Amino acid sequence: MIGTHFVGRQPKWLVFILGLLIIGLVSLTDYLTVQGMIFAPFYLLPIYLATWFVGTWAGIVMSIVSSAVWLLGDVTENITYGHPSVPYWNMGVRLLLFLIVTHILSALKTSLHKERRLARSDTLTGVSNNLDFTEIAASMMARANLESKPLSVAFLDVDDFKSINDSFGHSAGDKLLRLAAEAIRKNIRPTDLVSRNGGDEFVILIADSGADEAREIVQRVNRGLLSTMKENKFNTTFSIGLVTCNTMPCSLDEMLKLADNLMYQAKTSGKNSIKCDVFGDKACVPVKVIATTDGHR
Repeated sequence: MIGTHFVGRQPKWLVFILGLLIIGLVSLTDYLTVQGMIFAPFYLLPIYLATWFVGTWAGIVMSIVSSAVWLLGDVTENITYGHPSVPYWNMGVRLLLFLIVTHILSALKTSLHKERRLARSDTLTGVSNNLDFTEIAASMMARANLESKPLSVAFLDVDDFKSINDSFGHSAGDKLLRLAAEAIRKNIRPTDLVSRNGGDEFVILIADSGADEAREIVQRVNRGLLSTMKENKFNTTFSIGLVTCNTMPCSLDEMLKLADNLMYQAKTSGKNSIKCDVFGDKACVPVKVIATTDGHR
């Protein structure tokens, strides 16, 4: 387990070269040892490494190279066959076996990745679920603490979501949530993270951004949300609470609670707004977002 973890952390080209070196070592050992000794399992090792850590194409290449090298060893050894085509037949059988193993490993890896992704994704919207968010947030907070960088959390809630479900059905509500999740993803940076917190609530984790930059990102998200809602004939707005933590320690639970409270302030003060604050500092003035006729803020 430790060995494969170490291999997985290496560059793909290095793993590929390692596989070729293993094939060379196995073939040389096979050639120098007593005839009749079985070396097939050792040829499978580089095929496994290449397929799992590099890709299916690398496993196919390793399969072909392994079969060819094994054939070369059979031809150069003084072995008497009942027919000259026997070593080539053996090579074909070995190649088929190696390719089958490559296919099985590739399918297994794809299935594991899919299961892992599903386990960490919200089934309705495809964004991170609470488990994935908590683990990634812990890592991002540790890095922010180590590098003394700010971290922001935004809590977002769909205004009057219950009335949409009641009036148009849950299928319409589900569509709205999927559209909202996609709009958020499009308007945050690759370094940021969005998670569905349950129901009609989303959480956005904004890395390496002070209060001003975080507010700009959240305002861009809000504009994207309103534009998406208008395009899809949803007459709804969003209440958002944003908190920025400039100084540690500042736990994730504290940040989420503060952002949640700010979101409820936005909702109770008339909805359709963003309210923000800085942890331990009142310098961030709450921002009221005014709707315009084109659906932007």
